[in-house]
Amino acid sequence: MLDWIVTAVMAAVTHAEVGGGQNGTVVIDLLNMQWWQGITALLVALGLSPAPWILGLATNKIQFTSTADAAHQRELDARERSHEEQQEQLREYHAIVLASKEERYADLVSTNARNVEVADQQKQRGDKLQGALGESTKALEMTNHILTELRQSAEEVTPSG
Repeated sequence: MLDWIVTAVMAAVTHAEVGGGQNGTVVIDLLNMQWWQGITALLVALGLSPAPWILGLATNKIQFTSTADAAHQRELDARERSHEEQQEQLREYHAIVLASKEERYADLVSTNARNVEVADQQKQRGDKLQGALGESTKALEMTNHILTELRQSAEEVTPSG
């Protein structure tokens, strides 16, 4: 790792000629670097490279503010349209459900009214039948009384014997 740092700091290298010119010595003075050289050395030492940024810009994965704002606004508009469509669908669905409920309630009301009407008719029939049975009971009692009187009259006329 140290070799990489030393190699990365080559921008801060100063050449010092020693002994007459032909042989050069490389001296790295880490304390005499410019600020940008230090940042570059740190980024290189951490393994960060400008290549992904350049690639991102080339493939339009990194967007600048106006492009990103426009894309974001389009996304927000699409979401708003989708939300409005969903709300409209929900309103239509609830309108259908409410109409169905009201129709069922109206059916129940009409069925109940018909049941009350039929019950009244049955009560009237029952009352008529009860009245008719009462009259027939009176007629049977009268017939029974007449037959009893006729039998008694017949016994008086011709005694049993």
